Amino acid sequence: MTSVHPRFAALCATFFLTGSTATCFAGVEQPAPVPVPAPASEWEFRLEPYAWLAGISGTTGVLNQKIPTDLSFSKVFEHLKMTLSGQLEVRKGRWGLMTDFFYADIGGFIDRRNPRIQQFAVDNKEFVFNGALAYRVYQTDKVTLDLFAGGRLNSVRLRITQFRDISLPFTAPNFVYLSNSQTKTWVDPFVGLRTKIFMTDHLFLAMYGDIGGFGVGSHLSWQVYPTVGWKFNRRVSAELGWRILSNNYTSGGFTYNVKQQGLYSGFNFTF
Repeated sequence: MTSVHPRFAALCATFFLTGSTATCFAGVEQPAPVPVPAPASEWEFRLEPYAWLAGISGTTGVLNQKIPTDLSFSKVFEHLKMTLSGQLEVRKGRWGLMTDFFYADIGGFIDRRNPRIQQFAVDNKEFVFNGALAYRVYQTDKVTLDLFAGGRLNSVRLRITQFRDISLPFTAPNFVYLSNSQTKTWVDPFVGLRTKIFMTDHLFLAMYGDIGGFGVGSHLSWQVYPTVGWKFNRRVSAELGWRILSNNYTSGGFTYNVKQQGLYSGFNFTF
């Protein structure tokens, strides 16, 4: 009897088993391969139109004429001509570019402390632009923490008007209209931090704070606003809080040592 080489026998057995397996499963429908989803873009954009119902308190002045200023939002709203505000943020990975702008054309009457002044009013046209480079130092599913540094552009036009009695003592009143105005533009460097903490899948708390000026523009400038928010879905959320912006700036007879504060509300759209 002729002997079969062991390697030839093993090859025949492998061929037989492979062929038998293919024959058994030839009639069974195989599942279609699952497509691999395209990787999500690393870029993220956030747009937030917001409303800031701010009053003004402190000291304002033009041409070395300083006056105490205390205008609640209700007084400001009576003379509000225009306001526009919003935030735009771009992120990629841990880095982000944050921008925020606010424009308002407002004014109001100041309480008279001099009986010889019939009417005292302040008109304020203000444009504020914040730009900052941010770095995310900590992130989990519930908490984010960003550090940032940037600059705040301030452009303010102040106009002080009054009806003043210039008559001599014991004579009939003689009121004249006086108007003085000045415009100043300056930039304040600042540093700050921002955090967001999700209490549930929808409810979150957020805090923003910065400090700057350092004598470059303002002697001191700072801003803070805590908010509470609600995340409706992956792309839309809303927040409500209280915002304070403080400036202490003087230059060339112009004084803007004021604190603006009031209710803050905004809608966030992420894409």
